[in-house]
Amino acid sequence: MIDYDRYVPPQNLEAECSVLGAILLENNAMDEVLSIVRQEDFYRESHRKIFRGMVDLAAKQEPVDIITLGNRLKASGDLEGVGGSGYLASLNDFVPTAVNVGSYAKIVHECSKQRSGIHVCRQALDSLYAHEGFDDVKASLDEGLSLIVAQSGDLDGVLDGPGLTDAMARDNGREGIRAGAIPLFSKFGGLVAGDQVALAARPGMLKSSLAWNLSADVCVEKKIPTVIFSLEMTKEQVGRSILAKLEGVAVSDLPRVLDKARLDKISNSPIRLIDKSNTAIDQIERIARHYSDTKLVIVDHLQRVEGPRAENRNLQVGQIARRLKGLAKDRGLTVVTLCQLNRVDECEEPTLSALRDSGEIEQESDAIIFLWSSEKDNRIKRVINLTMSLSKNRHGPTARDTFRADKALKTLTDINGEVY
Repeated sequence: MIDYDRYVPPQNLEAECSVLGAILLENNAMDEVLSIVRQEDFYRESHRKIFRGMVDLAAKQEPVDIITLGNRLKASGDLEGVGGSGYLASLNDFVPTAVNVGSYAKIVHECSKQRSGIHVCRQALDSLYAHEGFDDVKASLDEGLSLIVAQSGDLDGVLDGPGLTDAMARDNGREGIRAGAIPLFSKFGGLVAGDQVALAARPGMLKSSLAWNLSADVCVEKKIPTVIFSLEMTKEQVGRSILAKLEGVAVSDLPRVLDKARLDKISNSPIRLIDKSNTAIDQIERIARHYSDTKLVIVDHLQRVEGPRAENRNLQVGQIARRLKGLAKDRGLTVVTLCQLNRVDECEEPTLSALRDSGEIEQESDAIIFLWSSEKDNRIKRVINLTMSLSKNRHGPTARDTFRADKALKTLTDINGEVY
């Protein structure tokens, strides 16, 4: 085992004293402090006891000063253990004003998170040295770190009335990025920050092709930063599909040796492409966060993404869907998730219950679009009648439209002759 005792845990005793002193100086500072730290965040045990005494007094709507706090700690048998009345009096010397108490509290909280993270990582290291399974250790590590994050900043993002109206004004009526490659996207405002959109179909219904068309439109033409996770196709295949859309030809008609002018269309775009077949949800989250300018994430496809341990695949896919929705909401981007359907009659219109592996996909998606064809032998035909159904729309009504789909050109043509 590793000798951890030679390391000093992260701490800032001066910041802890400043927080406690600010509360003694100005009792109203308690509200701000409680929105940032908990009793457990204080490193020194005596500071935890003092803070607990302050919280108890405030809860009873009693003043918090040296005398009342001293009596409270004396009643609990803790006064001498924290250093006596003299130590309480010394806390006033740390801060001349309570104005910066929020900054001091954040320092205390950050040190607490660091100590908690060290504890979780120590457990992981000890488990690895004990030859425990890597996947089990990784799952425990992810769970432990996620718990630290979940317990931090409970009041982050709380808006008052003016804050809410400012947010609504910035939202500007839910106007998203217009994406002409997929017609029904306009029914829910385009690519809206915070949304997860599921594009679901059986094999051969052009769902991957539409995703690459979307990439060509949004990323290459509009220069909007996009991250693509292709778990089935190689990066070369995806690149040629995008280029074929830009050129308006079938992939098979692209020349084997592409000239520089064609390649520059993609090389100058803000595209990031990952084609690992064993991509896990935590990798998707890390990469999307690393590229902080990302506005669109495309995942092809959901059921191939690896997730945390779960009792069965349905629960695992549900966790992945929830985390993708969380990624969209927390990072202010759009996630377009391609999904498989259960194997039922290929000519029947799919329903929400046909989403493969998990009902959580329906719950966590803001919009769900199905692609299907009622034509027999639709898999082997080059041109088919394709129905696009917006079967869930959290922001408005559902809709549907029918197109002539050319599988070679990867295009959709509506009844008015407009080509997508």
